[in-house]
Amino acid sequence: DCSLLVDYCGKNMFTLTGEIEKLALYARAKGRNELLREDITTVCTAEMEYGAFEFSNAILDGRKGEALSILSVMKFKQIDPLIIMGELSGIFSDLLKIKIMLLTGKNNQQISAETGINIHKVGIYVTSARRMELDRLRAIVSMATDVDLAMKYRYDSGYLHLEKLICS
Repeated sequence: DCSLLVDYCGKNMFTLTGEIEKLALYARAKGRNELLREDITTVCTAEMEYGAFEFSNAILDGRKGEALSILSVMKFKQIDPLIIMGELSGIFSDLLKIKIMLLTGKNNQQISAETGINIHKVGIYVTSARRMELDRLRAIVSMATDVDLAMKYRYDSGYLHLEKLICS
């Protein structure tokens, strides 16, 4: 049931792709060509209790303990560090882009039209971007880029790279 899968795992396409692959392998291993509803809750990872935006705000605000706790939950749930980093990078980049647009005098509607980000989400981003210094956002985006590259070359220590980003 597709709606159960989305409700249980969330709407992130990267996550859903992985969960669908796991489900297909599981059904084949059981000798079936069809999935059962209970397969989803047996095999799939439930959506994170913490959203990526909440996690990114903890990092941006320097709330290291909270950010490390959120990462610990993600690690326990075996959420791929590359997926975590991908979501963080996207949020940090969007926040930087929106901060620059705010500094040039753009309003929420203009930002939404130019970025393609839904107006409600723009409002949330604007609130965060307004309380952040431009140099701090640039530094975080730069660090996130470095961490992303490091993770791709030394994947075995993905969570360690995320911990370093949080603590820097």
